[in-house]
Amino acid sequence: WTDSPVIQLHGMKNHLKTREVELKSANQKFETIFDNSPIGIIYFNMYLIIESYNNKLAKLLEIPLNNEMVGQNINVLPIYKASEEQVSMAIKTGIEATFDSPSFSNPDKYLRINIVPIVTEEQQNSGAIVTIEDITTQKKNYDLKIQTQIAVKASESKSLFLANMSHEIRTPMNAIIGLSHLMNMTSLNNKQQNYLNKINSSAKLLLGIINDILDFSKVEAGKLNLEIASFNLEKMLMDINNIFSFTAAEKQLEFILYLAPEVPHFVKGDELRLKQIIINFISNAIKFTNDGEIEVSLKLKSKEKENLYLTFEVRDTGIGMNKDQQAKVFGAFSQADDSTTRKYGGTGLGLSISKKLVELMDGEIRLESEPNVGTTIIFDAKVGFAEETSRKMYLTSDDLKGTKVLVCDDNATSRMVVSNILKSFSFESLEFEDGEQLLS
Repeated sequence: WTDSPVIQLHGMKNHLKTREVELKSANQKFETIFDNSPIGIIYFNMYLIIESYNNKLAKLLEIPLNNEMVGQNINVLPIYKASEEQVSMAIKTGIEATFDSPSFSNPDKYLRINIVPIVTEEQQNSGAIVTIEDITTQKKNYDLKIQTQIAVKASESKSLFLANMSHEIRTPMNAIIGLSHLMNMTSLNNKQQNYLNKINSSAKLLLGIINDILDFSKVEAGKLNLEIASFNLEKMLMDINNIFSFTAAEKQLEFILYLAPEVPHFVKGDELRLKQIIINFISNAIKFTNDGEIEVSLKLKSKEKENLYLTFEVRDTGIGMNKDQQAKVFGAFSQADDSTTRKYGGTGLGLSISKKLVELMDGEIRLESEPNVGTTIIFDAKVGFAEETSRKMYLTSDDLKGTKVLVCDDNATSRMVVSNILKSFSFESLEFEDGEQLLS
C-alpha cells in the first residue's frame, strides 16, 4: 500500500517543504553575503534595467538604499556615460570589462568598475553583474609612488651630472690657486700682494666648498667608492697633527693625539677618506672651541678573522649643542642653527659627507654634546689587517723596566696620554698638574 498515490503525494509534499526550507535558508545566506559585501554589486538585465543592488553600491554611488531604484534604467545612476556603454557592450559580446573612473559625485574619489556578463545555458546573454570598488587610496599611493620615482630619478641625474663634472670644475680652481701662488713670488707692492693673498684664500675657500658639494653628489649618485690599500695609522695621525697643531696653537688650544698601544699601526683601508672624516671633525672642533682642548684618540673596538673595527673620538671643550641642534647636525646643507652659519660660515656638508663615508666603512657615528661644555664625535670604521712592512720597535732594556717617571702637565688629558704611553713601556708614572706639586 506504500505505492498508493496518496502516500506518494504526501511524501512529495514533505520533500518540497524540505526543499523550500533549504532554498529559503540559502537565499537568506546569499542576501547576507550580498548586502555585507565589501564591494558594491549591481545586477542589470539585458535591457540595462536595474534588477537589484547592495547597500555598499548605494553608498559608493550615493543613491537610495534598499533597492529603491530597482526597475529603472542604468542612465539614472551617477556614473559616466562610458560606464553605460561598457555595460551594454559586455552584454552584447559576452566579454568581461574593467576600467577605473573618477566618481561622478566626487571627482577626488576613484572607482574600479568590473563588468561580468551573464550567459545562460543556451548561450544567450541575459544581463550583467557590475562590481564597483573604491580605489582612491590605492590610486593616491600609486600616484605618489610614481611622483617619488620621478623625483628620485631627477635627483640621481643631477647628482650624477655633478659627480661627472668633478674634474672639469676642480681643474680651473686649482689653476687659479697655483697661478696666484706663483704670482705672489714675483715683485709686488704691498697693495698688490694684499689683493693677491685675498684672491688665493678666497679661491681655496671656494675650492673647499666645491669639493664638499662634489663629494656629496658622488655619495648621493652612488659613485663614491672606497680605494683599499695598506697604510700606516701612526703616520696618518702625524700628518693630521702637522695640519692642525699650528692652527690650534694660534687659538691657544691644547691639541692632543692618542693612539692606543693595542692598535696595529698598519691596516688596509681608504686612508684618504678616513683622513677626510677626521679632518672634518677636527676642523669643526677647532672652529667652535675658543679655549680648552681638542683631543683625538684612536682605540681598538674589536677583532675578527680578516677585519678589525677601530673607534675614533674627536673631543672638544667648545660651545656644544642642545638636543634639537644635535638632531639635525648630520643633515645635508645644515648646521646647528642659522646663527652658526652666519657666524662661522661653511656649507654644512662636512658632517653629512663624513656620516655617509663612515657608513661606507661599515661603521656608525655617534654624537655626545652639552651646551657650553663641549662635543665628542665618536665613529667606528672597519679596516683590514696588513703586514707591517717597516715599523720602529721601541723596546725597554731590562735595567729600565719598572722605572718611576714623573709626569707634570697642567692639562689632565695630556698627562693621561703620556702616562699611558709610559705604561706601555713598563714604566710606573706619577702625575702632577703643576711645578709646585712636582717639587714637593
